[in-house]
Amino acid sequence: MSIIRQLNIEVPDLVAAKKDYQKLLGQFTGKTDDSFQVGGITIELIHNPHIDAAKIVQTELYAPSQQTSSSIEANPTFILSTSKPAQHRPGYFKHLAMIVLMTNDIAQAENLLSNTLELPLKRRLVLKENNTQLLFYESGPTTLEVAQDTNNTNEKKYFWGLGFYTDNIDTCHQALSDQGVTLSEIRQGQKRGTRVATIKSHHLGLPTLLVGPAH
Repeated sequence: MSIIRQLNIEVPDLVAAKKDYQKLLGQFTGKTDDSFQVGGITIELIHNPHIDAAKIVQTELYAPSQQTSSSIEANPTFILSTSKPAQHRPGYFKHLAMIVLMTNDIAQAENLLSNTLELPLKRRLVLKENNTQLLFYESGPTTLEVAQDTNNTNEKKYFWGLGFYTDNIDTCHQALSDQGVTLSEIRQGQKRGTRVATIKSHHLGLPTLLVGPAH
């Protein structure tokens, strides 16, 4: 089974992005001055002056034995690496709780994640109002949520948002607020046994949740 080890995020303004993520994630803890670490996952910021807004462009997964597959090479959204994930370092967040992947081809995405990347599918939902599917995969402590996007016909797959997990959401919420980060009020999460808050600033424009246990 593959485990997420790194997220690559392209940003139009690297200086501003680093400043925002320093507020949200703490000091640089990755291997470079442009990377942060959340749990065992490295978040790498990459300057791209040709885009208007930040976007998650790639998820790197650790595979103990490198898989060479044309299916992987044809889908640069995911890449495989034999390099082990980074060691956990303490911070506001314990680990990356979730990543949301939007796709207009749910069957192709399921084949890639289930068969090529061998991620375990934990749950499947069909939304009655529009008959679209939600798939929930497990990659270590991180949930990869795949949502069917019927409105986008240009990109087959693109990352939409992410969430960070903390053991004590009340303490973390207050600590982030003290740092000048704007958050919503804490509310009950859609996942049973969780409470969440929406992070409204310093998130690079990416939809971002703070997730914690209900008690």
